[in-house]
Amino acid sequence: MPARGPGRGDHAVRSRPQVRRPAGWSQGARKNARLTAGTGLLLVGLLFAEGVTVAFIGPLFSWHILIGLVLIPPVALKTVSTLWRFGRYYLGDQRYRKAGPPPPLLRLIGPFITLFTALLFLTGIVVWLQGPRAVPTWGFAHKAIFVVWFGLMTLHVLGHILQAIRLARSDLRPRRKSEQVPGAWLRQGLVLGSLVAGVLLGFAARGVSSGWAIWAVQHR
Repeated sequence: MPARGPGRGDHAVRSRPQVRRPAGWSQGARKNARLTAGTGLLLVGLLFAEGVTVAFIGPLFSWHILIGLVLIPPVALKTVSTLWRFGRYYLGDQRYRKAGPPPPLLRLIGPFITLFTALLFLTGIVVWLQGPRAVPTWGFAHKAIFVVWFGLMTLHVLGHILQAIRLARSDLRPRRKSEQVPGAWLRQGLVLGSLVAGVLLGFAARGVSSGWAIWAVQHR
């Protein structure tokens, strides 16, 4: 009995190109999104506390400086996380391309938020170190930048807060197996570590002889 040759169906299966999807193609983007969300929620809380000191800047000035310094490491962590996604997306990494970009408005204001955040902290640090003599110049710049930054940040928070809460909750207490993303303990450790680093920086900076510290001594 002659050997049976390959049928049309066998040939079709054999000749069909095999598209190999990278294992876990979405894991990198999901991990990044959850780290960004967790850090963002921490920043919302710290920025709210900083906003309270702005409303009562006279009696809470020392707290304004302290919380501002505490904010630096979490802001740095979120900036790195956000820029990482930005870079991978525009460099064509399919794990991030599949995740898609933010909504158009949030995508547009994103670079400006990064820029004005850097300028806000830079001018604030200069005013803190130079003291009252910096108020007419650097202090004015700090306030003007804050006004623009506050408007941009309000749009940013309103556009991301619900998603950030959902992602952070899924990382802390996943309800379904599909919500689990490897490395949750590492992401939570990075967020908590940034807060601890900020607190240490804030209290260490209390020993720095800034212009305001000298001013306080002179006006006792």
